Amino acid sequence: MTRRALLDAAGALLDTGGPDAVTLREVGARTGVSRSAPYRHFANKETLLTALATNAMNQLGDTLERLAIGDDPPEQSLRAALLSLVAIGRAPRTYDVGLDKTSIQVDRGFVPTNEWMETTEPGVYAIGDVVAGLPQLAHVGAMSGLVVAAKLSGKYARPVRRDRIPGCTYTDPSIGSVGLTEAQAKEKGYQVKVGKFPFVGNSKATILDSHDGFVKVVADAKYGEILGVHIIGPGATEIIAECVTAMELEATVESMMFTIHAHPTLSESLLDGFSSVEGMAINV
Repeated sequence: MTRRALLDAAGALLDTGGPDAVTLREVGARTGVSRSAPYRHFANKETLLTALATNAMNQLGDTLERLAIGDDPPEQSLRAALLSLVAIGRAPRTYDVGLDKTSIQVDRGFVPTNEWMETTEPGVYAIGDVVAGLPQLAHVGAMSGLVVAAKLSGKYARPVRRDRIPGCTYTDPSIGSVGLTEAQAKEKGYQVKVGKFPFVGNSKATILDSHDGFVKVVADAKYGEILGVHIIGPGATEIIAECVTAMELEATVESMMFTIHAHPTLSESLLDGFSSVEGMAINV
């Protein structure tokens, strides 16, 4: 289904006089989300209609499946299902904000900045999803805004380090990652040492009956610099923050190996993860 057809289909769902007549509160009811969610998630009419269309196609798929199964056993071979993937993507809306009157040269609509989020036009800053090369993540946009606000007000600030941005995938098991992968570190010329610790050796994972996954630490063999940490397993999206903090404070593998972690906790897996770089993990 094309983008236009998708939006047209969504528009056909509206029975209150067109999209302009539908409130975000009503959209929340139609899409099955909380009453406040539309105010957070639907930025404009197109995203609103997309949600409506997605919900409608899911309902249509359920209907087709029920009709195909029926009560007559032979009809079970005709079981049908409708799978719809909506992937219209996102794009920066910077074409009508006056950038043509500045020295800023956008790249497909994205705005290049330095680590302080300042553009090539002195005194003009950009934050969040419109910044070229910056991950389109809420926590990144929020921090880049804090950096700009602090800098403009003369307060203490630190620049945004793009190699120290945590990425989280909210699946089961969950995934948390920061920094370089082993392959990326080698490509950059580092002498790499790697440590890997499975959650099967973590006591809290045993309590939670969630042993899938591991902690992998990528480090510089010469100085013990932490180059990256990659976690898949229970609580990965939570405990990755400790790894970001360690990298921000320039902690080494050795210092993390002797940082006491409470027992039993999922964060204790990081202690074993860092220790495994030197072959000193005790819970394996």
